[in-house]
Amino acid sequence: NGVIAHLVRGDSRTQIIRLEIDRYDGGVDLAGLAWCIKVVNAAGASDVFPVDPVATDDQMLAIDWLVSGVATAAAGHTKVALEGASDADGGAVVWRSGVGLIHVREGLDAIPSEDDEQLTALQTLILHVRNELDSVIAAGQAAEKAAVNADAVRMNVETAEAARATAEAERADAEAGRMAAEEQRASAEQNRRQEIDALQSRVEQAEIDVTVKLPTTPTDWPEWSADAQAVARNRIGIHAVTQAEYDALTDTSGIYIIVEE
Repeated sequence: NGVIAHLVRGDSRTQIIRLEIDRYDGGVDLAGLAWCIKVVNAAGASDVFPVDPVATDDQMLAIDWLVSGVATAAAGHTKVALEGASDADGGAVVWRSGVGLIHVREGLDAIPSEDDEQLTALQTLILHVRNELDSVIAAGQAAEKAAVNADAVRMNVETAEAARATAEAERADAEAGRMAAEEQRASAEQNRRQEIDALQSRVEQAEIDVTVKLPTTPTDWPEWSADAQAVARNRIGIHAVTQAEYDALTDTSGIYIIVEE
């Protein structure tokens, strides 16, 4: 009960008020309760602020409350009460403090001289809040820079992945081309072998035809074709020439047959 702080109207979230209570009440450990601060200002406006207690030792709990705008919205006395419930969702109130007062004045010049220490504390708190704000801004800038760097890394990874995919596609195309060329080479080789086999077959068949048609007696000669006769003559060294061809020879030591022109 009584005045727990002197503040200035409109001066919100610049003052931290610490409330300390016994940790145990009737054998119950109050550290496990859901705590809140209820505020009603001089104009009748009210609000509720959840807070978390901190155990300063085995016997005491401390609750730090950053004074809200509602508490300093109107000049006069703001009523403050601390409550601990069994749970945060409308549980039964297990512990409730008395009502404390915050004396809210119109301006800094209205603060009595005996409150100089509180004014100094207020100024220190303002400086602390500003430093914290600077830290938050710096952290935000660092996070933004990290995000930009991460985005750059992501883009580099995507570019590298695209290049890898392109290289893989080119490798696949080259492999497909190599396989197609190999198939063409194999096909050409097969065709060449088929042509060689066909030519060999023709040669073998021609040899068979000539062998079969060779005369066994002079009377078989007329049954030969002109080509068979020419082959036979060449084999036994007889040359078939026309009369004009024979007359033009300078060496007639061989055997010659004069055929019709």
